Amino acid sequence: MFNNNEKKRRLTDNIHKSQSILSESSILTGTLAGDSDYVIYGSIDGTCDLAGTLMLQKPGKWTGNITAGNVVIAGKVDGDVQARDKLELTATARIAGNITGQTIAIAEGAVVEGNVSMTGKGGVSYFEDRRTGPANVGE
Repeated sequence: MFNNNEKKRRLTDNIHKSQSILSESSILTGTLAGDSDYVIYGSIDGTCDLAGTLMLQKPGKWTGNITAGNVVIAGKVDGDVQARDKLELTATARIAGNITGQTIAIAEGAVVEGNVSMTGKGGVSYFEDRRTGPANVGE
């Protein structure tokens, strides 16, 4: 019935089961680096350079610059966001900084106070986010 090899439309559908999670009550100061996927519900004051996917869920807050293979933002960022591949902003995303990605998808309601730069072909995709609550990662 379900083909596990079929291409998923949203980044949240593609996150691996072995992601690392920073809980809502957690605070991290410094640099985050690694090859895995990361799901952040807490607060980070620092930078990252990740090979995998970074998901900043609501009510997560990030102060500093983000660089990752893929990025999904549902929380708040005060800094620049750079995705080497795909960047997705959900309806609850709030970014005070510049965003860059090969492909960018922005949900209706997301706020970007900065420049939007695409490094790939095509234009920015806009969509209505019909999902409610945090993404069901790793299912």
